[in-house]
Amino acid sequence: LIWVFGFFTIVALLSCNRTFDLTEPVRTFPDAPSTPINVSGLLNDQSITLQWEVLDTSSVKRFRIYLTDSTGQEARLRDSTPGVSFNRTIANVALNQTMYFRVATVGKEGIEGMRSSPPLRVRLAPLSIVIDNGREYANRREITVRANAPSGVTNIKLSENADLSDAVFKPFALDQSFTLSDGDGLKRLYAHFVFTDGIQTGSPVIDEIMLDTRARIDTVYFLPAGTTFTTGSAITFRVRSGEPGGQARISFPGVDALTLYDDGASPDAVAGDGEYSLRYVVPMLLSVDDGPVTGAFTDAAGNQAATQTAFSTLNIVPATGQPTP
Repeated sequence: LIWVFGFFTIVALLSCNRTFDLTEPVRTFPDAPSTPINVSGLLNDQSITLQWEVLDTSSVKRFRIYLTDSTGQEARLRDSTPGVSFNRTIANVALNQTMYFRVATVGKEGIEGMRSSPPLRVRLAPLSIVIDNGREYANRREITVRANAPSGVTNIKLSENADLSDAVFKPFALDQSFTLSDGDGLKRLYAHFVFTDGIQTGSPVIDEIMLDTRARIDTVYFLPAGTTFTTGSAITFRVRSGEPGGQARISFPGVDALTLYDDGASPDAVAGDGEYSLRYVVPMLLSVDDGPVTGAFTDAAGNQAATQTAFSTLNIVPATGQPTP
């Protein structure tokens, strides 16, 4: 009669009364390592950072990450950690595709434990925020933020700080109101999203806008100065604001709202430097006697500067033989 115990075989002969005592203990397989729990994920741009916990870390050698079906049964190895760490970033994750992840612990003896359950559902989709319909400038601190996100987003938080430490999550809505910090200049806004399954975005979603709440005119003048112009004379008018991308105009008696340009074409010397110019040829019959030259300016954000008058006054006398109006 033969009995099998672990790695040992005992043979007893029924025809005799001899017995055998085993003094060496029977060896057993080591216990399986702890199963990862609280598996979660942080969504980034076409990547996901998986995170998990393990109750007993004493026997952990590494972790294996599996892509599975929705039940967690059909699995293929997607990645593994190089050592004992409790997060792993999976790169090159396809957009608009639902995936299920499970994590298993590998013990120091090389034995793999049970995979985490239930599977973590992940679906990456394009995320973005758009400030004030994509405008380059805002002329007020109160802005509207359009959050473009797939279904399943439950909460959002916004901040001008990259770590969003000063922000709190609010219920998700397509359009969010936000007040920018004081002071003109470039404003960068960061957003984090939370999904119904608890997954959050890892890297923040970003958009930016230039806050410009006021316009100004530095100087208004014309060249050549100290000249009495006549029919056919060329006058160069200039409005210097220091702000490119706006609209500058000149008015004087008999002529209203001539448009000046900052395009680098004569007589404008440099394009985009915030100095606007116009070469004006005096028409017939125009007469101006010590007329004020007034500049107006609207910046790219839509702010209107206070009008400003040139220090010199304008004199135009019609050419000899022309009637004076």
